[in-house]
Amino acid sequence: MPDVWSEILQECKLGDLVLPVASVSRAGGFDFARQRYPFRPGQDVEDTGRMPTTFSLRVPLFAGMRLEGGDELYPARYEELLFLLNDSARAGEVEYVDPVLGTYRVKVARWNNDDTSTERDGSLFTIELEERIAEEASLRLTLSETGGNAQSRAAELGEEVDAGLEEQGVTKEALDEGFRSAGYPLEGDEKDWPDGEVFASAVASGFATLNAGALAVDDAAAQVDRFTARVDAVLAFDALEALDAWSVRSSLVRLRETFARAAERVVSSDSRRITTLATQGTTSIYRIARDLYGDARQADALLRLNAIANPLAIPAGTVLRVWVP
Repeated sequence: MPDVWSEILQECKLGDLVLPVASVSRAGGFDFARQRYPFRPGQDVEDTGRMPTTFSLRVPLFAGMRLEGGDELYPARYEELLFLLNDSARAGEVEYVDPVLGTYRVKVARWNNDDTSTERDGSLFTIELEERIAEEASLRLTLSETGGNAQSRAAELGEEVDAGLEEQGVTKEALDEGFRSAGYPLEGDEKDWPDGEVFASAVASGFATLNAGALAVDDAAAQVDRFTARVDAVLAFDALEALDAWSVRSSLVRLRETFARAAERVVSSDSRRITTLATQGTTSIYRIARDLYGDARQADALLRLNAIANPLAIPAGTVLRVWVP
């Protein structure tokens, strides 16, 4: 159903090139270390972080093909893509816009194109991409520095969803009932969200809580679960089953994934093992951060874990919560 495909998905882009993808597959997950013991059953498992998302694209570029309203894709786009694939391999990173999940920084891991004598004047490209996760400071508790782009994108998608739902005749009362049926009725200030701005308000409220920092893992995960359940409740509405509502469904799916991906940084950061440390003498939070992690800039993250009256003069015997180095 190519018409529906093009209607509900955003353009697939690698660098500045819009690509006519025939298929996109994605893979990801979480990695962990196993510790097995001799002579007794069982094992310990320690989470070691989120694995990078990988993408596999199949991109046909043959003579006669063209994107809507554009020039033919062969030979110009064919040659541009060949140059980009070789150039990005040397440069290290390139921006990729997935049709469903949105924007990522990726590394071109490998690529292949098949030129055959039977299908001349073009080629089928297979491109393997791997998400690049910036090697920033190891301890992050807020989205303010690392998730700004995702937050901005989620805000845009929230507005798109609100406009689309209004166009489909979905009222605030119907949304409220859907949320209530999913087990997430509006609470507190949520009851005052304006008509036509329900999802934009949900995005703003969700990020306000996440950006406040110092959330426990369960609390951050609960924020994601709450947001996801609300999106899924709306996706089940009969009004969104119509063909002309596919664009709203697509925006809802992308909103759910964008919010979860941004919030994931909080969950994965907070999922590090936490222990306690008793100070041996009067010290400062900056010295603790430097001694534990080799980086005094981690003091801000430690302050979010602990209520400290004077971070520059922490008395001997103070018990602090810290990440296992």
